[in-house]
Amino acid sequence: KKETELNVYPNPSNTIFTISYQSASPSNLILTTTDTNGKLIFSDKQEQFSGQYLKTIDLSGQPKGIYFIEMICDGQKKSKKIVLQ
Repeated sequence: KKETELNVYPNPSNTIFTISYQSASPSNLILTTTDTNGKLIFSDKQEQFSGQYLKTIDLSGQPKGIYFIEMICDGQKKSKKIVLQ
């Protein structure tokens, strides 16, 4: 069974979130983090990525609240809601 779950931890967090994702086959990967207004806070793009994706994002400069992490990989969109508290 190939694991393609998008994991974000710790959630909720005070400042820092770690994003992990496992890609079984090479594909283009786009990761974005937006606030509730749709404003882009962070983005990352990887060409022909495969294996274990690990990214740490620091939201310490951002207001507390809800943020959305979206990943598009291999034509599939996955999203997570995170809480900055």
